[in-house]
Amino acid sequence: HRDDPHGAAIRLVPSVTSTETHLYGLGGLEEYWSAALYDTRGQQIQNLLPKMDGQDKLTIDLRQLPAGMYFLRLVDVEGHPVTRKVMKVQG
Repeated sequence: HRDDPHGAAIRLVPSVTSTETHLYGLGGLEEYWSAALYDTRGQQIQNLLPKMDGQDKLTIDLRQLPAGMYFLRLVDVEGHPVTRKVMKVQG
């Protein structure tokens, strides 16, 4: 298995933002048992799984977070992790 079994299917756009970012290519809630946003220290900032609700697109609001790098980590039902990063900048 590759480290990223979903390959380019999962996209976080834009990857640099002052407001929000959008996650595309999810394919539905049943594929994941973990979806969360983390800071650079590995601390979970936000659990995103309840917000996915079987949709192919998820909007992540970053307005309340300080500027910096954040990591979105999804883990599918087979335990394969998918990580995407987003940079929050001051608006």
